[in-house]
Amino acid sequence: MTARRVLWIIIPMLLLVVLAGGGALAWLLLRSPSQTARLVVLGPSKQVRLLDARGTEQVLAENAKTDGFSFPATAPDRRRLAYVVEDERGAAIVLLDVVSGDRKELYRSRESVPIDLAWSPDGKYIVFLAGEQLTAQIVPADGSQPAHLIAAGAPSYFAWSPDSGTLLLHLGGHTLEGGHVATYRPGETQSHPLLSDPGFFQAPAWAIDGQHFFYVAQPPISSAKPTIDDIKSDIVRISTEGKDPTRLVREEKSDLRIIRAPNSDQIAYNIRGPEGFGPLKLIDGANPAADSAGPSTGSGGTSGQAGSGTAVRSFPIVCDYSARSAE
Repeated sequence: MTARRVLWIIIPMLLLVVLAGGGALAWLLLRSPSQTARLVVLGPSKQVRLLDARGTEQVLAENAKTDGFSFPATAPDRRRLAYVVEDERGAAIVLLDVVSGDRKELYRSRESVPIDLAWSPDGKYIVFLAGEQLTAQIVPADGSQPAHLIAAGAPSYFAWSPDSGTLLLHLGGHTLEGGHVATYRPGETQSHPLLSDPGFFQAPAWAIDGQHFFYVAQPPISSAKPTIDDIKSDIVRISTEGKDPTRLVREEKSDLRIIRAPNSDQIAYNIRGPEGFGPLKLIDGANPAADSAGPSTGSGGTSGQAGSGTAVRSFPIVCDYSARSAE
């Protein structure tokens, strides 16, 4: 109970401000190398439109849900688009073949609106969040089976491996909240717990080699009455079996957001602590000559301290949302 009371104090201090707009733009790569790129535009109203470089417009849907986080998701084959509709019968995921115009429903629910749709890299599955607890569900893109729950624990964040063989999940928040990192392989009924020490962060990130991933770990807390001074966020590179953890950097009293570069293992991350947002930082996760003992040791470190051989580059933050939220 003590840890839970402490979290009521710590979590509000570390939560990031989420700004949700009424519309969105997304690049849609429905093209061959010889074709020009096309752009999916949401809105006005419930429209989903396709625009090309010449300004030609094609309305793909008139009844899409375009608010919240129910954004369309483009398939890796560059010709299918999954989007969400909401009507008197509930909410549904609709799959559109942009070339043929064929549509089919993959999921429908009267209670749960699907959000955060994400294709597997091989285009065979779509993972999404649904329900008040935003639990992770999966559905085959061919509609051969109904969607089913793959992981319990809210909130849920996930990332596909490059070969589509494994879905990595961060479930339930911080370790003090009972959070954990789990894996799921298509065809299985449920996910399997892998790590029990997640810190304050959202989605993990796969390494380029597909054999390692990056996540934020909380070192062991020895105090019987944890305080915010016990909150430490270690960015760790670890194998898919949960072995050989290597700490890349430690930030004190911080909630981190991490993202890997598209073509390298460079990790960009942003922090927020008791003083608000910190700078954007960059580290190289490909050559982790850092603390090979990893998060299990709980070894000391200062804010932004990296292990030997891991350089941290810091950049001024572009937008200070903390100032805006105080207005």
